[in-house]
Amino acid sequence: MSNSTKAFIRNRFMMNIKRIVSNSLEILAFKEATLDILYPKEQVCAVCANKLDKSSVLGVCIWCLDVLPQISQPYCEKCGKPLNYKNEPCNECEGVYNHYEQALSVFEYTAGMQRLIYRFKYRGEQYLSHFLGGFLSKRLKEQKDWDYSFIVPVPLHKKRLRERGFNQASLLASEIAKNLSVPVLGDVLLRTKETSVQAGLGRQERFVNLKQAFSVKDNLKLKGQGVVLVDDIYTTGSTANECSRVLLEAGAKKVYMLTVATGRPK
Repeated sequence: MSNSTKAFIRNRFMMNIKRIVSNSLEILAFKEATLDILYPKEQVCAVCANKLDKSSVLGVCIWCLDVLPQISQPYCEKCGKPLNYKNEPCNECEGVYNHYEQALSVFEYTAGMQRLIYRFKYRGEQYLSHFLGGFLSKRLKEQKDWDYSFIVPVPLHKKRLRERGFNQASLLASEIAKNLSVPVLGDVLLRTKETSVQAGLGRQERFVNLKQAFSVKDNLKLKGQGVVLVDDIYTTGSTANECSRVLLEAGAKKVYMLTVATGRPK
């Protein structure tokens, strides 16, 4: 083999190596950029994005922790909505039969919390599930009188799931399961009917919209068991009620509702 042939082969070989390395670096850079979006390397506050220090709690700095609209007493003992004073009747629960045992939320649905949940659901900031799921876990751990064996996320219709790419309730349920070692039944409750977006609908319209929207796939896992339904927002309780009704009809013993945020009674 001549020296020119050897040189040609060596040059081609080096070109191929450089091309492979270049492609690999591009793939790695894309992967790291994607992971940075989903799971930021630097520990920053989920609310203000400032760097966290050792005094931070559940992924939020001490400054934001003070202003987060966490719900405390007084609140409705049935739906969990914050009230102005103790023993105030909740006009959204009066005269209404709720299928769930009790619903609780961590935060009041203020404008700031609305923006945070919007980032989580519609801007794809899935890492916020660690922060929100941490607060849900803390809230659930405090409920010593809740009798449950499983966590059940409120499902999305398969079309909505394809569009969004993830189910926010499933991410939250996974965080709770990880923190409290409670199994998740993610494939039991199904959304079989594609419904209109609930936002903008009135209370009665929401109930009609969700009628026959859910079904249970495997009721054997539910027989005689208490479950905690998990979702991001509790508005009128239509989703909580319909899911609870279906789960109870499938054999669940009790159903509780746990959400990130809820508003005040109207």
